[in-house]
Amino acid sequence: ESSSVLMANVLIVATGSVYTGTSDADSIQFLSGALPGAQVLGEGGADTINLNQAFVGKTSNGFLADGGAGNDSIFVDANTFKNSAGPTLQGGAGNDTITISGGTVQALQAQDGNDVIIVTGGTIFQTFAAGKNADDVTFSGTISGSLGLGRGHDKISGGIATFGSSASLNLGEGRDTITLGVASKG
Repeated sequence: ESSSVLMANVLIVATGSVYTGTSDADSIQFLSGALPGAQVLGEGGADTINLNQAFVGKTSNGFLADGGAGNDSIFVDANTFKNSAGPTLQGGAGNDTITISGGTVQALQAQDGNDVIIVTGGTIFQTFAAGKNADDVTFSGTISGSLGLGRGHDKISGGIATFGSSASLNLGEGRDTITLGVASKG
């Protein structure tokens, strides 16, 4: 079943639902609920998507949160759904700010725009892909798959970055700067 709603505070209860914002600046905050297979689409406007509330239920299906066009802010506390598959996060077009703390994230795709990405709390990524423009990444976490910095003049800095035994680092095009306190291979 699919739903299309203007969101302010949402209780997600339907598996595989699609929640679509508007072309205006939407504020999307989840009170609670399981997100198996759900899609949260901010669409146009400077949207704020807050996934910091505790989710119930356990699922092996992740979910998608996509800011869409506009200068979006996406906040994720991945510890709140650590019993479930992690999300796929997409910034979309625009200069987005994506803040992630803890837990597991299946994929982060910053996409277009000069994005600011802040990763703390030992977040584990399968795939981390900066966008097409100059992105500023502050990173403290683990990459178990691939870390790609995209086409712009990207900057990645932070404390501890751990790369799993099958992890890869792709600097892409542009003059990238990497400054990490400790980069180790686990």
